Amino acid sequence: MDALLEQAAQEAAKKIRGELQADVQKYVEEVLKSQSTPPTLVTEKRSNLAIRGWAKQQAGIPVTDAERSAAIAAGWTGREISLELAGLWRSDGVDNVIPTRIAETFVRELDTFAAVRTVATVLSTTTMDQLVIPVVDDRSNEGALLAEESSVTMTASVDPVLSSIKLGSYTIHSQPVIVHAALLRDSAIDLEALLGTLLAERIGRKANEYFTTGTGASQPGGLLATSGGVPTLKTTASASAFTWQELIELTLKIDPAYRTRGVWMMNPATWATIVALQDANKRPLMFGSFAEGAPNRLLGYPVVENPDMPDIEADAKPIIFGDLKRFYIREQNVIKLAVLKERFVEYDAVGFLAFYYVDSKLAAAATTKAIGCLQMSNGSSSESES
Repeated sequence: MDALLEQAAQEAAKKIRGELQADVQKYVEEVLKSQSTPPTLVTEKRSNLAIRGWAKQQAGIPVTDAERSAAIAAGWTGREISLELAGLWRSDGVDNVIPTRIAETFVRELDTFAAVRTVATVLSTTTMDQLVIPVVDDRSNEGALLAEESSVTMTASVDPVLSSIKLGSYTIHSQPVIVHAALLRDSAIDLEALLGTLLAERIGRKANEYFTTGTGASQPGGLLATSGGVPTLKTTASASAFTWQELIELTLKIDPAYRTRGVWMMNPATWATIVALQDANKRPLMFGSFAEGAPNRLLGYPVVENPDMPDIEADAKPIIFGDLKRFYIREQNVIKLAVLKERFVEYDAVGFLAFYYVDSKLAAAATTKAIGCLQMSNGSSSESES
């Protein structure tokens, strides 16, 4: 009898240990899942309630208790709010994580409409105090071999060419995006994605214009700025067309140290011209990419289509090639979103306005040959190269 009781006790203990282990394993899995799984639809819905609650309150439209609570929890109570572009999730406590989906959508759409930003070096800062970036060209100096049992003659080295660029802050705003009150009341509308897309499209287009052709005087400096822009490394023989050989010559003008990071930039019409180039036997010299999402490539290097690059015409600079990471974009890591209530009241609508703080410049001395452009002949002088 005692043996039976002891056996039963052992089996019961074994069963309990197994159940405890299963419970512990289940708990661990749930904890790991909670740490790695993105916020659920419930969390995203709470975020949508926050922006909708804020927008409706500023427009004078009655809000639900849930919308009011969500807006207060997000800290969105004034006429203006700031959304982080970096670190798109912010925590207001262990159980209150609010995804700033406007900012997430804003960044995605900004990259879609600001082609230069996708290949440049983007510096996100919390403030917009002046930022100085050194530009160094030390190619004139090199090391020396130290041989055993021999004297070494120290030769004077040449001072490296040292300069700098200074990045400040300019403000680009979206112009008012008008949203009718009926849309604010309609809970089926994804207000965050709608605002993020519209605001970023407008700002992205204007920012890309400055990133490409900005003068740097009272506005951001662009790649093609007359002062401090991409240097001309190859000039075409014709004022209205370029040859395949001239494209190859441009790539060879770039220092091999930078050529491995080379990227082409041109507008879609120029790329279409390159794709249409044929050899003496009428065979195409270049094919665009047929893979979805894969970038077009020219001579093995990716091609970025920038609609703000100039067309092929006399004295224009329609093509850039080189290390585009040498172009610096400095932006504040928040966008400011404001609401205009009275201005559109007669239309039963409100306006939303976004402010984007940014500056840009090229950090590459012409002598480094890290990046260069193809310039069309002016049609009246012989070919010249710098």
